[in-house]
Amino acid sequence: MPHTRKHAAGYYVAPGMDVLDLFIGSEGTLGVVTELEVELLPQPEGVLCGIVFFKSEDSLLAFVQEARERSLQSRAHGQTGGVFDARALEYFDVESLNFLHERYALVPFGAAGAIFFEQEITVETEETLLATWLELLERHNALLDDSWFGTNEHDRAEMREFRHQLPVMVNEWLTRHNQRKVSTDMAVPDAEFPAMLRFYQDTLRTSRLQYVIFGHIGDNHVHVNIMPRDDVEALAARDIYMRFIRRAVSVGGTISAEHGVGKIKREYLRVLYGDEHLREMAALKRAFDPACILGQGNIFSEEFLFERKN
Repeated sequence: MPHTRKHAAGYYVAPGMDVLDLFIGSEGTLGVVTELEVELLPQPEGVLCGIVFFKSEDSLLAFVQEARERSLQSRAHGQTGGVFDARALEYFDVESLNFLHERYALVPFGAAGAIFFEQEITVETEETLLATWLELLERHNALLDDSWFGTNEHDRAEMREFRHQLPVMVNEWLTRHNQRKVSTDMAVPDAEFPAMLRFYQDTLRTSRLQYVIFGHIGDNHVHVNIMPRDDVEALAARDIYMRFIRRAVSVGGTISAEHGVGKIKREYLRVLYGDEHLREMAALKRAFDPACILGQGNIFSEEFLFERKN
C-alpha cells in the first residue's frame, strides 16, 4: 500500500483488518449497502481560523511541517482540548493567489503562497492557542500584517468561501475557453512532498500551461489544476498528468487520495499496482460478486475481471 495518510485507489488490504475496511472505498464493486449507522462528532465550541500569507515558499513549507508534526503528536498522545491541533491545513500557491486577486483585492502582492488553517478552541483556550499559533507563524516569517484571522462563525464562513472560490473561478475560466481541467488527486509521503511540489511547479512552468495548485497540504495532498486554453494544450496536459502519476508512485505515493478510481483512472491504477496485483484484486471481487455485475467498469478493466487461466 502507498505510504500516505490518505488513499482511495483500489481495495484496502492489511493484516488483521476488519472486512468493513475492504468495503469502504470499493466504489460499489463488492456489494450493496442497505443500511448503515453513523456516529456524529460533537460540534466544537469554537474555531480559530486564519488565512496566512508567506513571502517565501520555503518558510511556508517549514511552517506546515511543524504544524503537522505538533498536531500528529498531540493526537498520538491522546491529547484533546486546549492543545495545538490543526484540523485543517489548506494550501494556495502563488498562481492561485494571482487568480484570486481578481475578486479579493486584499490578497497581498508579493506573497509566494498562503495557508488556511483551523483549530478548535473554547472560551478558556482561545487566548492561549491564538498566542501559540501567532508565535509559530512569526517564527516562520509569515506576513502577519497582511494575514486574516477570526474566531466567529462569520469570519470562518468568509475564509471558507475564499477557499472554495478558487475551484469555482477555475471552472468559470475553463468554460470561457470551452475546455475541461486536468486535475490531480495524488498524495505522497511527508518526506517526499517538497520535492514533489517542485516537480509539479518546474514541469508546469516549462510547459507554459496555465495552472493553479491548492488543497490539503497537511496530508501532502494538493490538487494541481491544469487549465488548457485549446485542444492542443489539453493533450499536453494529459501527458503531464501521466508524468505526475509516475513520479508520485515512484516515491511511495498514491494516484488518488480521496476521489477514487472509477472508470476514468483505471489505467493509472495499473501504474500504481501492476498487473499482478490488479489480478489479485479482480479475484477478490469475483469472490464477492461471481457474475461481476456490481459497479461494472469501476476500478478494473474487463481484461482482469473475465480472464481465466488455462
